[in-house]
Amino acid sequence: MGIPYYYRSIGFDALVREYPPAQEFAESVFLYGRERIEELQNRRFLEIVEYAWGNPFYRRKWEAHGVRREDIGSKEDITTLPMVTVEDFKEEIKARPPVRRCTATAWPRG
Repeated sequence: MGIPYYYRSIGFDALVREYPPAQEFAESVFLYGRERIEELQNRRFLEIVEYAWGNPFYRRKWEAHGVRREDIGSKEDITTLPMVTVEDFKEEIKARPPVRRCTATAWPRG
């Protein structure tokens, strides 16, 4: 048995025929130069970091590894962020179970 190359299981030509790129893409990002694409990637990365910093799970994880918000100034700083594993999520859920809101959708039948 050989190594499974999953990308070979996709018929890209058929995929693009069935789901062609949006005209907006063809008239924008597709035409961007390398510098503009990197600027866009950097801006989006920083937006995600800002959003994640507001999440207590990620903030605790990053601070525990000595990362401060001001340490992340570009997408090149991604290497300063610690890896997050499934075990990290499981431990977090065990230590701080998610808050569940119960809403009644129907009166109990009796």
